[in-house]
Amino acid sequence: PASLTADPPQALRPNLMIIPVVIIAAYGFVQMVNLVTSRLKLVTAITLTLSICLNFGIYLNNYFGDYRHYFSDAWQYGYAQVFDYLKTENITGKIIITKKYGEPHLFYAFYSQLDPKIIQPGGDNIRFEKTDWYWTDRIEQIYFVNDWDMPNLSQNVDKIKLESGGEVDAKGAILVSTFSTTPKNAQVLKTIYFIDGRVAFNISLIK
Repeated sequence: PASLTADPPQALRPNLMIIPVVIIAAYGFVQMVNLVTSRLKLVTAITLTLSICLNFGIYLNNYFGDYRHYFSDAWQYGYAQVFDYLKTENITGKIIITKKYGEPHLFYAFYSQLDPKIIQPGGDNIRFEKTDWYWTDRIEQIYFVNDWDMPNLSQNVDKIKLESGGEVDAKGAILVSTFSTTPKNAQVLKTIYFIDGRVAFNISLIK
């Protein structure tokens, strides 16, 4: 059913349709060959096979080449490098991360190998329901902020608004932001790049 939902085209939801589509395509291939005379069957089969191989080659080139290179941002590339850097540099304390590329708390939990109990509602965590969805603004000392609530390049920042309400004090915090939302009073410690060379994240210290 998910393959028929809104927002096409979908890269993941139609996965269960792969098997029936392959069966239908194979059946169509056989029927197309059988429609022609016996003299042309071999020519038709070879032509269709070459066409399939050519299109498969184009697909592989796009998948392992252009798609990977130009659309790494669509697959949240960079989070592994962010959390690896924070761990390698033994950075603790308050960390503020943009939600620009999806739900960063999921990547924080995965790459930090958090105990599932830690990310449940309650305690210091901030999780709330809005528009029929559960959102996360905080897990322990890590805050997750909408990109439109981040400062821009021409601003100094003291506090950053949380979607759940209230603000988080940014002074002395580590900020993981996009290039355009890295404030003036930020000392950039590390820049993470997408595969095509564009800036994915700046990891900064807010002075």
